[in-house]
Amino acid sequence: MNKIKIISAILVFFLIAAGTNLIFADGGDRKGTAGAVQLLIPVGPRGIAMGEATLANSYGIESIFWNPANLSRGGKNTEVMFEHMSYIADIGVEYGAIKTYVDGFGTIGFHIKTLDIGEIPVTTSDFPDGIGRNYTPQFFTIGATYSIMLSDRISVGLTCNYISEKIEFASATGFGFNIGLTYSNLANLKGLNFAIAMKNFGGNMKYDGSGLLVLADAQGYLRPQQYYKIESAPFELPSSVQFGLSYRFDINKQNAIETAIQFENSNFWGDMYHGGLEYAYDDMVFLRFGYHVSPNLNKLENGFEIAGGAGFKYNIGGLCVGVDYAYRDNDTFSGNHVFSLYLGL
Repeated sequence: MNKIKIISAILVFFLIAAGTNLIFADGGDRKGTAGAVQLLIPVGPRGIAMGEATLANSYGIESIFWNPANLSRGGKNTEVMFEHMSYIADIGVEYGAIKTYVDGFGTIGFHIKTLDIGEIPVTTSDFPDGIGRNYTPQFFTIGATYSIMLSDRISVGLTCNYISEKIEFASATGFGFNIGLTYSNLANLKGLNFAIAMKNFGGNMKYDGSGLLVLADAQGYLRPQQYYKIESAPFELPSSVQFGLSYRFDINKQNAIETAIQFENSNFWGDMYHGGLEYAYDDMVFLRFGYHVSPNLNKLENGFEIAGGAGFKYNIGGLCVGVDYAYRDNDTFSGNHVFSLYLGL
């Protein structure tokens, strides 16, 4: 009975969210207005290769990014993951995560994502080519996730992210939250999963620091030049609501195919549609393909559309070792290469 009450409360919460401004009108006319876009850089080669459509069928440690409800689904009791992505404009993305199951409590996970942007020349209006000094932006996200199976079919999860962005002499920090729910074997059909998630909800962020001070004259006053602080404008997090379906079809004991589709509605971009396909041989070798598109955006604005990748997993005694790779094509910049190493006990 308690589980029924919990499930009912969660479903009511999502219905309320769907009926309020958490469901956004198409955000295409507001593109470029959201901040903390580092939250949108995907993590996990499997999900990336499947077109970011793994809301309903991610599992284990990789699901921290895709859907926190799935952290308690699949995988080993304790898992570790390391990832490197060659992102656009020579930016490197490093990611690390760990998760463990606590008997009688649920599954908890911790993660960190950092951006290696490199050095940028300091320029001024008087010296647009630089003043002979460089600075290094520091962008990172640290988070914790909790997930629990409410029944053999329903799981829920919550992630809290601490977001930090720092450029020379100015910085901004904030918190963002992800909440998800997954229902497996929908309509008593084995392998059919449904999921819903709300991502990156939190208060506005705002830059502050000595970098906002400018030396200026106070017009109309008999006083020398002094420093005045520019008031920076606050910016929203790139929030979204996502719905996903997945279906796994076991051809035989060794071969399986999994498909997934997903709809994403956000406050800063056009509505997105994602689709992915995975072939698995003996749950050891994996081939993946994905595609996503926004009908209201042109090809340049859509950015990443086609993706693909492969994975390999092998058990050595009680240790499971996995290596995954994904590639995303991009029409403006060079494509993204993503590599990850997985360990599970």
